[in-house]
Amino acid sequence: MLTKLVKHLTLTISMICMVFFNLLAPYYLTNIFPKKGNKMTLGIQYNYMIASDVGVDLQQINQTGFKVIRINFFYDSNPTSIISNRTFLFYRVVQYYNFKIALIVGPNDVEFLDEYLSSWGKYISYVQVLNEPELLTSWAPGAFYLDEEIFTLARTIVEKVRAYNSAYNSTIKLYTNFSPAFLIRANLVKFFANFTDFLGLDVYMDSGLKFMPFIYNMLQKISGKRIIITEFGISEKDDVRQADFIISGLNFFKNFGIEECWIFYWEGEGYGIKDRLAQEKIKEWIMLNSPRT
Repeated sequence: MLTKLVKHLTLTISMICMVFFNLLAPYYLTNIFPKKGNKMTLGIQYNYMIASDVGVDLQQINQTGFKVIRINFFYDSNPTSIISNRTFLFYRVVQYYNFKIALIVGPNDVEFLDEYLSSWGKYISYVQVLNEPELLTSWAPGAFYLDEEIFTLARTIVEKVRAYNSAYNSTIKLYTNFSPAFLIRANLVKFFANFTDFLGLDVYMDSGLKFMPFIYNMLQKISGKRIIITEFGISEKDDVRQADFIISGLNFFKNFGIEECWIFYWEGEGYGIKDRLAQEKIKEWIMLNSPRT
C-alpha cells in the first residue's frame, strides 16, 4: 500500500514538474539562446483627452522614437464639443509626423465608426476589432459577451472598415488583441484569425513575461497569424523598478524574435512613462535596437 502511494505521489510530482517545465523553459531558453539581429519597432498607447499639451506630447513621443500611436475611440457628433476639439487637435498635429495610428474600436463605438472614418480614416493605419474579446463584459459586472454577440460586433466593424477601404482606396489593416485568458476561449482566436492581418498579445507584470513564450506560441499555433505585443507595461511608482522591468522585457521580446511592441502607456499614474526614467531608457533602447525607418 505504501509503495503504491509513493508511486502515485512520484508520478504526480513528475507531471507537475513537466507542466512547469513546458511553461517556463521557453523563457529561460530564450535568454540563453537569443535570436541574433532582430530589430523591434516600438509603439505607445496615448490618451489625448487627458493631455496638458497634445503638441508637446507628440513631439516628445516622436523624439523618443516611437513609430506607432495606439488610441481609444473618442467621438461626438457635436463639432464644438471638447471631444471633437481634442480629436481635431490630435489629428491636425499628428499628420506632421510619420506615425502609424492604431484605433481601438469597442462595442459602444461601432455605430459611430462610419462617421469617424469619414473624418479621420486617412490618418489611420490599423483598426483594432474590440479589445481582448475573450474578456469583454456585457450589461452587468462579470457578465461576458456571448460568442454570437462578439461575432456580430466584429463582423460589423470589419464590414465598415472594408467599405471605407474600398470607397477611399485606403489600406487600413485589421487586428485584435488577446490576454492569456484566450486559452479558455480558443474558438474566438480562430474566428478573429479569419479576417485580421495580425494579432496582438498583452503582457503585464513579471509573471506575464515569464509565461509569454508559451502563451505566444499557443496563440500563433491556433491562429496561424503574425503576433505582436500590443500592450506591455507595469504599474510601478518607483522609476527605477519601472524602467528596469520595461527594458528587461524589451530585451527579452527582441531576443525571442518579436517584431513589434506597444508600450502601455504614455501618461498616467503607475503605468505612464512620460517624463520618467523609463522614457529616457526606452529612447536609448530604441536607438540601439529599432529599425532605422
